[in-house]
Amino acid sequence: MDIRLTDPYAYVCAIHWQVAQATSLENIEFYMLYSSEVPGNTQQGIYMENGSGGFMADLTFVGGNFGAYFGNQQFTTSHLVFVNCNTAVQVHWDWAWTMHDYIIESCGSGLVIVGGAGGAQSSGQGVGSLILVDTVIANTPKGIVSSLVGENSTSFLLQNVVFFNVEQSVVDSTKNKVLVAGGNQVVLESWGFGQVNNATSGTGFFVNGDEIPAMNRSKGLLGSQYDHLQPNLFSRRRPKYYDEPQSNIMNVKALGAKGDGVTDDTIVLNSILSGAANTSSIVYFPYGVYIVTDTLRVPIGSRIIGQAWSQIMGKGSKFQDELKPRAVVQVGRRGDVGIIEIQDLMFTVSGATAGAVVVEWNAKEATQGSVGLWDSHIRVGGAAGSGLQYTDCPKLSGSVNSKCKAASMLFHLTPGSTAYLENSWNWVGDHDLERKDRDQIDVYVARGMLIESDLAYLWGTASEHCVFYQYQLSNASNILMAMIQTESPYYQPTPKAPKPFEASVSLFTNDPTFEACNEDRCHTSWAVRILDSTAVYILGSGLYSWFYNYNQDCLNTEDCQTRGFEVEESYDLWVYNLCTKAIIEMVSPRNSTPTYARDNVNGFLSSILAWLQGSKEVSGKRDFTGFLVHQPDDVAELDVSDVCRTALTQRVLCDSEVDTFADRCGESLRSWFNVVATACEGYTIGGAVPMLLGGNMWAGYNETCLMNESGEYCNDVIDKFTLVSGYTKMPQEEMCSTCYIKRLAIMQASPYSIYNEAYEEELEYVYTQCGLTGPTNVPTSLIPEQEDTSLDCGTDEWYTTSDAGETCNSVALKHGISSASLFIANQYRLPNCSVDANIDPGTKLCMPPECHRTYTLRPDDGCSTLEANATNQLREGDVLLYNPWVGFECVNLQSFSAVYGTILCFGPQYERHNGSSNGTDTTTPIVQNAYTYDTVAAPKDATVPEGTTERCGRWYIASEGDSCAHICMIAAIDIDLLLEVNTGLGADAEACSDKLVVGNAYCVGPNHDWKVPFPHRTQVTTTIVITDGQAFPIETA
Repeated sequence: MDIRLTDPYAYVCAIHWQVAQATSLENIEFYMLYSSEVPGNTQQGIYMENGSGGFMADLTFVGGNFGAYFGNQQFTTSHLVFVNCNTAVQVHWDWAWTMHDYIIESCGSGLVIVGGAGGAQSSGQGVGSLILVDTVIANTPKGIVSSLVGENSTSFLLQNVVFFNVEQSVVDSTKNKVLVAGGNQVVLESWGFGQVNNATSGTGFFVNGDEIPAMNRSKGLLGSQYDHLQPNLFSRRRPKYYDEPQSNIMNVKALGAKGDGVTDDTIVLNSILSGAANTSSIVYFPYGVYIVTDTLRVPIGSRIIGQAWSQIMGKGSKFQDELKPRAVVQVGRRGDVGIIEIQDLMFTVSGATAGAVVVEWNAKEATQGSVGLWDSHIRVGGAAGSGLQYTDCPKLSGSVNSKCKAASMLFHLTPGSTAYLENSWNWVGDHDLERKDRDQIDVYVARGMLIESDLAYLWGTASEHCVFYQYQLSNASNILMAMIQTESPYYQPTPKAPKPFEASVSLFTNDPTFEACNEDRCHTSWAVRILDSTAVYILGSGLYSWFYNYNQDCLNTEDCQTRGFEVEESYDLWVYNLCTKAIIEMVSPRNSTPTYARDNVNGFLSSILAWLQGSKEVSGKRDFTGFLVHQPDDVAELDVSDVCRTALTQRVLCDSEVDTFADRCGESLRSWFNVVATACEGYTIGGAVPMLLGGNMWAGYNETCLMNESGEYCNDVIDKFTLVSGYTKMPQEEMCSTCYIKRLAIMQASPYSIYNEAYEEELEYVYTQCGLTGPTNVPTSLIPEQEDTSLDCGTDEWYTTSDAGETCNSVALKHGISSASLFIANQYRLPNCSVDANIDPGTKLCMPPECHRTYTLRPDDGCSTLEANATNQLREGDVLLYNPWVGFECVNLQSFSAVYGTILCFGPQYERHNGSSNGTDTTTPIVQNAYTYDTVAAPKDATVPEGTTERCGRWYIASEGDSCAHICMIAAIDIDLLLEVNTGLGADAEACSDKLVVGNAYCVGPNHDWKVPFPHRTQVTTTIVITDGQAFPIETA
């Protein structure tokens, strides 16, 4: 755009850009007069006075008084280049702005920031917060000019910014004070002013122009690099396809799709997408509304372009069941790796579609950023054809209209996926776009964006008006969120969250229950939740709450809702320029003091320059990290729905050993059971109900936590009973005590307990002796009976029990097998293999292959301690190798013994056989995994050098003549990992040996999570030491 021929003094701008979300400018060059040639000219490239945007990228401004003159609520701008402007860019107001990858060359001033937020007492709003990251400013007398410093309120962050040949890098214009001197080369890794909170007290301090702790910048999130700077955060503009021949473009309307908002295009679109992916063609969606009544599947290899937001609209009965969520658009299948590129589409629904997951994203990149979405948005309700307009879903109707329950989730980044998202606005309609007065409406969507990815870049995204949350990160890692924006539903807390989706709570990972809420303002959607996640970088966020049941009086008191940002059990979390409105607690870490908005007032909003409580240590620590009843790999191939798989792999928030119970443990087990019962209805696992294993645990919890009238745990009471040879010999007062009777009665009432015919006889006797009555029958088995034939036994070897007192453990020891393999081989014949569960006499059992050796598990055993004991003749990882049911990090070793028994295999299983060798290679060594499960202390008589991780399960004590190559060979650790966990050895493998110190203990077995700092609770009993290849345990205090 060239405006050089316009009146130079008429304040002409090339583009007047007063816009809101979803809008974008990209790939534009602006040409204006040089101030050196026409002094005092007023031309400017972009003039923006207000709005609620928005995204811009790849813009070049040459000449002019202002390259860009900006003002907006929140905005994301990336790769803007300014050359020979009088002022490159001036910002006169915002709430939050993220500027990325700017190049400013030969301008009079670079970035000029005026009119700060006005301080804590101001009711006005100038510039609230701003981030400038990955930027070069060169040959410009004044790099950054600001009037904000004196206000002591506005948040301003410079990160990875370099100044070349600049007289003044940063200057305070109000006091004419140089804050950062100029020079030929000035690099600011991280510098700024604003409130910083890096303590668990919840309060922070103001940094007035100084260094700010810099995020770690995970390698997977990095892209290109300018000289003298760290690599930029990765970004990728939308593909242009300029060189693609016309013959390689498939027009869906030319191929049979209608896009008329009436015709069902599901079959034809799926056929086109499949064919296009197989032929590397580009699929073009001309403007229209394409109805799909079942999932639209976007296969790996797809490249899709819409026209002015062509709509994919889910409609019909397959999306209506809230308890059976179904994807409208499925991007790749789980495990798919390759290329998918989507741009200029809109995803939406029509009518009552409470089970719709509008976009399910499964794809994983083959190269950096190869699966991406650009300028594509989700809109639910508030538009023609949606069936969710003012006449359908008016506000304040007095009740929830089930026809206005429009989706289960907006966007799901599933486990194992990666994604590059740029300019994506996900909106649940709060008003009717088609009506002149924009009348407000009540449309309900349960969840916003659920991120479970291994890697994701989110540039300029927003999520608004969902019931549970707008963004939730769960078990996610390597996530960049650069300027996110949220709004809570206007109708809340009427109804109170999780209503109207209370029936489907926990169908997806870590759904909030709101059970801890004790007042109405708490029953409002979370803006952001971060749980069990690492390496999360948030660069700018505007989290707003505007209403309390459509009333805005709460804006005056800043209390429309209680909480907005939750953190639980997460680490390497860096939150910069967090801005909130009318939310009492800005950040609420679990079990820690919240950060309050009242302490961080910044003009119209509250803002924090840097919230760093989770940057160097785990934030939101739970009492227990928890464990999984079923591992993801175990359920991956089950013939069940994805929702059922998610339910089966919920985290149970109990101690991993399940020997310490808290109230939340029982709640978590109950929740696991109820969710699996709902999500897995109609499915079986090995012929049994899917709740079986978790139900066994829950039944055990209920028995263990039973109390008497005095509040004493019944197990403790019964432990003090008189020792007798059997229940018939018990003293009357003990037999008829509340604890003894209730425990038997609880066992009888649950089909998930170990109650059997022997307990039936005992309960009948107790009732008779105590003059009581009640049911005593054995509940119907949850495991279907199956005829015992030789076809059911792989070894064709059987054993029939004869004694009433036989248990899985006794049978396993007698036959040299593991109790777990006995249970698995006889899952239709044995309810479980707990230590005190007797097997009925006459039970015919299939005998699994024998173990090389067996071992009886003790309560204090762990995988590391077992493998460290030389008498067990085990190597690292052997417990899991020979007992595959033991989960990752050994979390199930003790807990699953309640079902699988306590007899382990300490060697390979084998069957008696005859025959000659099959010629396979027997000389190839087994590669040992260097990682370990448990943290153990370094030996007392050795020195741990600085830079060696303490999260280590195996140590090597250096001796005279040692070399790093020798250590790697002996300890089976890769040299790169050795150097990474022992930074004192340097980064050069060739120089490593020279830095070894005799007598120092080096970590050669880091934990899988060695980068995470120690939690508060650490138990260490044994140290594993390697000296020239010999491992032996040393007892420690």
